[in-house]
Amino acid sequence: MTARGRLTRKIGVVAAGRAANTASILAVYALVARAWTPEECGLFGAVWLVGNALIPVFLFGLPTSLLYFFPRRGEPRLLVGQVMLCLVASGLALAGSLWLWGPQLADVLVQAASDGEQVAAYLMFFLPYIFAAVAAGGAEAALVAADREHSLA
Repeated sequence: MTARGRLTRKIGVVAAGRAANTASILAVYALVARAWTPEECGLFGAVWLVGNALIPVFLFGLPTSLLYFFPRRGEPRLLVGQVMLCLVASGLALAGSLWLWGPQLADVLVQAASDGEQVAAYLMFFLPYIFAAVAAGGAEAALVAADREHSLA
């Protein structure tokens, strides 16, 4: 297979995975809109916004840098291990920060104590997703850089 064909295949696999992710998020929003009250949808939206706004910040650009440095390193396993360890630590830091300061953040977001308590309660259930999104944030880049993009499908 030519280099162009391999690159096209990599892009296709990654694009298909991201399209499936986007479709699943759209399905969740559609189900939430049909099943929950407008107040619950608003709480879900606030928690979702907080989590998804902070995830890219706590990735520190490590997945993208992995794509750059992986082919240039003599020992790529060590590099992937270091990146994954950093992302796990970053995910723990984000989840821990939200666990500790989530109620204060919720009060700032909604500016009402009763709604703030509900947002904080929902945020606690959302912490495993936030941790997993950061901790596994480099997996896609590592697989693509190692020419193992078929593992993504």
